[in-house]
Amino acid sequence: MAELKQNANRANPNVRFLGQTALTTLLWASTLMATRADWFARATALPARIALVAIGLGGFVPVVFLYAKAIRMQDEFNQRMHLIALGVAFALLGVTSYTVDLLHRASFIPQPSSSGLWGLMIAIWMTAMLVMSRLSR
Repeated sequence: MAELKQNANRANPNVRFLGQTALTTLLWASTLMATRADWFARATALPARIALVAIGLGGFVPVVFLYAKAIRMQDEFNQRMHLIALGVAFALLGVTSYTVDLLHRASFIPQPSSSGLWGLMIAIWMTAMLVMSRLSR
């Protein structure tokens, strides 16, 4: 009886991780929308600007830790695949950001959004993971 009670108190790690993912995603989405609002761009007082940056980072930094936790929960083979995919994403993002910077300096394109680089790295990482999974068969 005591063992059943003890097992009931211990949540399945996967269920707990899904809950953390949902909470982190909700936190990130709410802070992202808050920092994209017009009042964020119109903030003039230094404390308000610092607070808004802290709010934005407070919603984003947990996502990075959640990605790291998700990778750590996997076996060595999948961790190696993530390492290679992140290496590919890092290299391609470096080439892309350097190219975009040169194009901007040469006045071919306007100043790009730096938050778009994060989305680009995620897209490259996901693509590299798909390619790695196909190659590992």
